[in-house]
Amino acid sequence: MGKLYLTYLSINQFNEVPDLNQSTLRDIYNDKDEEIIERINARQSWLSFQKKVTEKVRKIHGLEGMTANERMAATGLLTDFEELKAKDKKYARFILESLKVDEQSIQKILK
Repeated sequence: MGKLYLTYLSINQFNEVPDLNQSTLRDIYNDKDEEIIERINARQSWLSFQKKVTEKVRKIHGLEGMTANERMAATGLLTDFEELKAKDKKYARFILESLKVDEQSIQKILK
């Protein structure tokens, strides 16, 4: 018999591992309102960032023949990336993945 994994998710969090279908929402009744609002705002910030990056990437054609730096410069994401690389790897990684940078290069760049 396989292992049973139970994951507790925050109020506005989705299961990041779809194979784990045994998930339950966390009990938010003991959370402070400020904590809930902070999580909601963080989620909105993340979604807004994803939308911004996606829109910039869609506007540029021919990214495949460019280096990662050229792709970021062409899309206007180079400055954002440099700032995020130091303070938030998740956001920086999203930029690179959106620009179709391969995983090996992403790992080297984010070191």
